[in-house]
Amino acid sequence: MGSYADAHCDTLTKLADKTQHFRQNTGHLDLERLCRYETVVQVFAIWLQKEYYPYAMQKTLAYLDYFQKELKENADLIALATNNATLSENKRQGKCSAILAIEGGEALEGNLSALDTYYEKGVRMMTLTWNYPNALGEGAGGIGGLTSFGKEVVKKMHDMGMVVDVSHLSEKGFYDVVAFGLPFIASHSNAKEICNHKRNLTKHQLKMLHEVNGFVGVNFYADFLTENKTATIDDILRHIWYMLDMAGENHVGFGSDFDGITRTPKDITGVQDMATLLERLEKEFGKELTEKIAKKNFLAMLERIWK
Repeated sequence: MGSYADAHCDTLTKLADKTQHFRQNTGHLDLERLCRYETVVQVFAIWLQKEYYPYAMQKTLAYLDYFQKELKENADLIALATNNATLSENKRQGKCSAILAIEGGEALEGNLSALDTYYEKGVRMMTLTWNYPNALGEGAGGIGGLTSFGKEVVKKMHDMGMVVDVSHLSEKGFYDVVAFGLPFIASHSNAKEICNHKRNLTKHQLKMLHEVNGFVGVNFYADFLTENKTATIDDILRHIWYMLDMAGENHVGFGSDFDGITRTPKDITGVQDMATLLERLEKEFGKELTEKIAKKNFLAMLERIWK
């Protein structure tokens, strides 16, 4: 089967909370299904339930320890990628690549130096907010932007070569990140013109991702794809068409949100169905553009940002 990159899934925390394992499980994603594809690059996000906020860093570190153990037990299939060289080495060995991300700046507990700790543990991406306001800024639907601490965090992330992710961030916060004039991503967000949801991006936001040489990953959550009761691959294609028009063909890819969503399109119920999506993309866009959307755009973004 073909290869692809996915900028966001919530499999890590879902499995850790259920004491399940990566090689085989009943969720949207496991390694036996994922690694049937050719050297997939998969971002695994650590998301915290609100009850964990009082000890967010402790819980985040526990999730990281769990994931490192799972990686060791499945080293025949997947390895951590922390820079472009390790991505290339994993591909040479025929392995999938795991990229670690944090979803929500609560994990910093207001401490800038926590970024260094997470970086040393292999984290290379952070979504600044989830749906709630935090010490960095306001979530989607909020009217405020980044706080002064949030701006310090963004600056330090840029300096470190960590990927700044604005999915879930308020619109004002989005433009506060734009003001840095450096590449960033919206890992799992869709187009508001196609589906009017507060988590989706306006046409101008998508154009700004082009201007800063960033990236947007289309989210497979049915509620972000359509205002109808049921979503299909056609809805994903509708968003991709629009994103290509607004952000450009070098800046669009996947951000499935697998294991973090309750309703998938009826014809994509897990990673096993990504082959069907890739086939449809090739029919719709041709091989060259499909390869960009499927993987090359995400990898090119990492080359621009990672140190």
